[in-house]
Amino acid sequence: MKSEKGFTLLEMLLVLVIFSSILTIALPGIRRIEAYWQLQSVTQRIVADLRESQAFAMAHSDYHEIRFAIFDPRYAVYEGVTRVRSVEYPKGIFYPYGYSQLPYNHVRFDGTGHVTTSGTIPLVNAYGDRTTIVIYMHTGRVAVTGVAKK
Repeated sequence: MKSEKGFTLLEMLLVLVIFSSILTIALPGIRRIEAYWQLQSVTQRIVADLRESQAFAMAHSDYHEIRFAIFDPRYAVYEGVTRVRSVEYPKGIFYPYGYSQLPYNHVRFDGTGHVTTSGTIPLVNAYGDRTTIVIYMHTGRVAVTGVAKK
């Protein structure tokens, strides 16, 4: 009698069906977690760019600003009148009402690190998770007020 070790085709198909069922159940949760971390990443990038602009403005005694596109999920960093870089948000991150809610769509830091306008930058992902960046008048303090998962 011949003894062979291995799996039958039926056993392999059964494992494949079980694996695909588990993956089908888990995939939406994994995508939501990815979207949440993308939102966190964009928020931290904006906060870092705001704080960096403030620090450069104070160090160079010159104004620095970040200009947010009104309807598009992107912004540009400027040193004086020179554009330093542009940043686009990842797909699925956008403004909750379709436009940036800053009064003049820019945040300008003067040579002392103070801002000329204050406001909020609300962001949302495709799953409805929200975060809001607040820029406080005069002091230029930048804070993230909260992350709400829907």
